[in-house]
Amino acid sequence: LGLAFAHPASAQTPINCGEIVTGSISVAGEKDEFTFPAQANDRVTIRLAETSGDLYVELYDPQGRKVGGANSRNFDTTLTLAGTYTILVRGYFSSDTGTYALSWLRLNNSCAPVLECAQAVTGSIGSTASAAAFGFYSFSASANDKVTVHFSEISGDLYLELYGPDGKQIQAVNSGSIDAALTLTGTYTIIVRGYYGSDTGTYSLAWQRLNNPVGATALTCGQVYPAAFNTKGEIDFYTFTAQADDAVIIRAQGIGNASISVAFYSPEGVNLGGSLEKKLTSAGTYTIVVTASSNSGSGSYFVTWSRLNNSCASVLECAQVVTGTIGNTAQAPPWQFYSFPAQANDRVTIRLAETSG
Repeated sequence: LGLAFAHPASAQTPINCGEIVTGSISVAGEKDEFTFPAQANDRVTIRLAETSGDLYVELYDPQGRKVGGANSRNFDTTLTLAGTYTILVRGYFSSDTGTYALSWLRLNNSCAPVLECAQAVTGSIGSTASAAAFGFYSFSASANDKVTVHFSEISGDLYLELYGPDGKQIQAVNSGSIDAALTLTGTYTIIVRGYYGSDTGTYSLAWQRLNNPVGATALTCGQVYPAAFNTKGEIDFYTFTAQADDAVIIRAQGIGNASISVAFYSPEGVNLGGSLEKKLTSAGTYTIVVTASSNSGSGSYFVTWSRLNNSCASVLECAQVVTGTIGNTAQAPPWQFYSFPAQANDRVTIRLAETSG
């Protein structure tokens, strides 16, 4: 049997799943208590962000036994009893004071707001009503889905976490993306927070199902697609279909001061890199992810792909002379593709005369 730990009685404040409350330990020895109901076998995460001072959090079960928080600020635990649990916030040492933000989240039956596949959101991590200390999101997926959760830090130093329907953490990153092959059907939970308790910042976030993408713009072979983004960290998804052993070229380029990053995924959810030339090993739908970098609040870019083994480029006949313009507009894009037929052992010359540039 576990031992019950006595702690001084104080006013208890109910806190809902996913609710973020702020408070302060303003005098030595002060302890703030919050309560929430739970079921046996619920898996929860307790989150404390110190906005000043040196504080920590403890969790007590309905029988008054301490079940989590040995000098901790964040922890995950599986609850064994149904009933009312108590969260206690206090100074790390009895003389410590400080301010904080506190929340709890049920991970096995998430109460976080739903983020739809391919839906991009922006948010702020802070210590105010408009910029809370945590960002909570959830999405539904099936076993064997391959997903990418793309996370762009626009400012600050933030952290991204992904949890499965069983409440176990799958992966966490400081920036970039989480690419995961999911093993369970159910609701997954995303948590965004400051890297340290007092860290703040802004971010953009989106997820995509790579084995069955939705909400993406389909690109045809050889099409040079002009696009624009209107917010820092904007995330755009594109797809194309290919056959096994196709050789392809992927290109994306920001215009002017626009800065972008590119990721390229196979139908199995494998990250194949950014702008590249590659021989594909699988037939199916491939996904391109274009993200506006943190210093690009608005701007334009182009993205394209072309097949090299069965070219879709315009045919250039032997001795045919063509003129063209390379630029930064839809009429004069950054690339022009041409193809021509030839035989083994043919010897050819390719000539380019720059009339400007």
